[in-house]
Amino acid sequence: MVFIFGVSLAYLIQEYPKCFLAAPVIAVMVLVETVNGRSAFMESNLVGVSPRNCYAVNIDILNQIQLADQRNVSELELHVPKGDNRDNWPHPDYMGKNICQTLYRDGIISRTFDIQIVPDINMNKKYHIPIP
Repeated sequence: MVFIFGVSLAYLIQEYPKCFLAAPVIAVMVLVETVNGRSAFMESNLVGVSPRNCYAVNIDILNQIQLADQRNVSELELHVPKGDNRDNWPHPDYMGKNICQTLYRDGIISRTFDIQIVPDINMNKKYHIPIP
């Protein structure tokens, strides 16, 4: 496909010299589509979890944080699905401070507090997420 495109582009440039200006842009677009092989707007998650389940996990996490804010706790053990064995990606061990500051800055919670991430296999089972 790339070879055929290259030959066709060379022919077009010979026949229509003004086409030379758009050739690099067209070449990059065709190359990306050839190498990509999937839709550019496909849902992106690591283990093929349905978008509905991804959203449900996010709502669960947000509800835990909002409930802790309403109860005026100083520290929260945030239960998230068990991820990889390095740092629990995509819900890494270090995300607690960042998520709390972001939610506070955006006005979703009224104050900041310490959040400790707790990987929980029960969350994986509840939301049908494969356990690594």
